[in-house]
Amino acid sequence: MTKRPEEIALLAESGKLLASVFSYLDRLSLAGMSTMQVNDMVDRFIVNDLQTRPASKGQYGYAYALNSSRNHVVCHGAQLGDVGHAIERHARRNGYSVVREYCGHGIGREMHEPPEVLPWGKPQTGQVLREGMVFTIEPMINQGRMEDDGWTVVTRDRKLSAQFEHTVAVTRTGVQVLTLRAGERENSGRSCPLPRPAATRREAARSRRE
Repeated sequence: MTKRPEEIALLAESGKLLASVFSYLDRLSLAGMSTMQVNDMVDRFIVNDLQTRPASKGQYGYAYALNSSRNHVVCHGAQLGDVGHAIERHARRNGYSVVREYCGHGIGREMHEPPEVLPWGKPQTGQVLREGMVFTIEPMINQGRMEDDGWTVVTRDRKLSAQFEHTVAVTRTGVQVLTLRAGERENSGRSCPLPRPAATRREAARSRRE
């Protein structure tokens, strides 16, 4: 499902608001606080400081502004080849594993849209990225093994787990990350070019030889 340029501009504004929530949390000392206390602080920040509303509140009957997890908790809630392969390769190179049961997704007109963006995959497979696509990339990275009680997923051996998430838009010139914090945006500066398919690279090489 692709988005029009004006829709991507609106998503970029939402991404900036989300990034400001992350920056707000970066400045806080959260040690010893419950996830509900953190939720309430974020809820107040979104409503009072940002003058907007939490997007997740009320979605699918979820009553809170924040979906946060502690240490060994992987996530809460219900359950494209090159992207997933890059994620899993990076995790494994650094001694970690990815959770294969959960994935990113398209976003925009609805909170969850096609396509599913797996955190693992085989290169040169899956759906081809097209200009106007907007989706989340949100791998869950574990030190240990996983178990699921139907709502909260934790690591079986109580080792640490962390979830990372960004929203990206596919543009004519590459990929634009919509949820970068200010410091990250300064270091990034411009959209990342998309890798060319193998057939295109071979044609370019043949043209140079000729």
